[in-house]
Amino acid sequence: MHTIKQALALTAAASLFALPAAAQERRPPKPNLAEMASAMEVSEEALVGCLPKRQSGERSRPPKPNSGELAACLKKAGFSVTEGKVSETLEAFRPQRHQRQ
Repeated sequence: MHTIKQALALTAAASLFALPAAAQERRPPKPNLAEMASAMEVSEEALVGCLPKRQSGERSRPPKPNSGELAACLKKAGFSVTEGKVSETLEAFRPQRHQRQ
């Protein structure tokens, strides 16, 4: 009886450590901003500066970029990029949703 309790406790403890790792595996990879900037023909610094930011203290993911606002910001920064090109690039680099098994 004591051995069964030990085995159950060990299994429960192991599952607690496995949960954070499993949650991280479900997260999509971070976008490659250097490749995105290259596809838009803008600098990575300009792209990062124009992407929407999280509010300070917020732990959720940053807001999705609006292609019109992003294109306008990049134009202000001196790049000749169209909203269509920005939209196309954002779509190409959009994280893929994981399929549940």
